[in-house]
Amino acid sequence: MKRQAIIDLHREQRIDAVSIMPAPSREKHWILFFEESEGRSYFLLNEEDEVSQFKTIDSAVEELQALGFKRADIRF
Repeated sequence: MKRQAIIDLHREQRIDAVSIMPAPSREKHWILFFEESEGRSYFLLNEEDEVSQFKTIDSAVEELQALGFKRADIRF
């Protein structure tokens, strides 16, 4: 799901959980995973509809903060 859609779901208080987890396709990269209250889940997508990947946990946290989130689990 793209950034604006995630922001909209967050504003509607429909996202129950956010996780930062290792990217399965690239070693030492991180992805963002969102779980909606209705049971659906999403990865953050970039403009090319690919899963956004971050080189560091810090950059993943910065993106979450830009999206308006204050909490996330880190899975490793």
